[in-house]
Amino acid sequence: MKSFLSVVSLLSLASLNQAATINVGHVYWFQLEAAVMDMAYKDLMKEGILPVNYDFKLHSRVGCALYNANLSVIHGVKEATDLYFTENINVLFGSPCSEETKVIGQLAAAANWNLPVLGYLSSDDSLSDKTVYNTLARTSTMSTTFFARAVKAIVVKNGWKKVAYVGSDVYVNNLNRKAVVDELTSAGVGVHVMITKANPTWQSIANSKAMTDLHASARSK
Repeated sequence: MKSFLSVVSLLSLASLNQAATINVGHVYWFQLEAAVMDMAYKDLMKEGILPVNYDFKLHSRVGCALYNANLSVIHGVKEATDLYFTENINVLFGSPCSEETKVIGQLAAAANWNLPVLGYLSSDDSLSDKTVYNTLARTSTMSTTFFARAVKAIVVKNGWKKVAYVGSDVYVNNLNRKAVVDELTSAGVGVHVMITKANPTWQSIANSKAMTDLHASARSK
C-alpha cells in the first residue's frame, strides 16, 4: 500500500480535470507479490484514497531470473521492456532483485522512457546514484552499505579479529552479505561465511562439518 501511495503522490502533480488510464507495471519475484499488489489497489479504492479521475490497470510479470533456474538471465529486464512498449505503462514497481533493477533503472532514466520506477526490495547501494538512476525511488529497504558500516563499527569497537557470517541460501537472507563481508575485510577482520540450506534442522547442522569449521575460523585461539 505504501508503494501505491507513492504513485498517488506522483499523480498529484498532474491535472485531475479529465479521466485517464494509468497503466502500472510490476515485476515480481514471488507470485504472492502480485496478489499483495492487487490487494493494496482494491483496499485503496475501497477507502477512496485513489483519485476518481484515474482508472488504474495492473500488469504483473515474473522476474528475478538470477534466483529462478527456469528463467533466462535477463528475463525480468525483458518483461519490464515488454511492459513499457506493449502495455504503455506509466510507472513500474520492481524488480525486487538488485541485478535487474540496475538495468531497468538505467532504461527507465533514458530520455525516451523517463519512467518512474519504485523499488521495494532492491538494496544495492549503487542504486542511490541519482546521476544514473534519476527516475528511481526505493520505499522500504535500508542501504546495505550503512548496515555493513554499523556492523563493522561494533566489531572493531569490541576488538574482534575473526567473525562468522551465518545465513541460509534463501536470497532475502543474504541481501547484505557481500557488503558486510567487504566492510569487515577492509578493516582487517577475517570473515568465515557459513551458508546453510533453507530451514535446516539443528541435527543436520550439528552432524555436519560446518560447526567444526565455524569454531576454527570464527573464534580467537
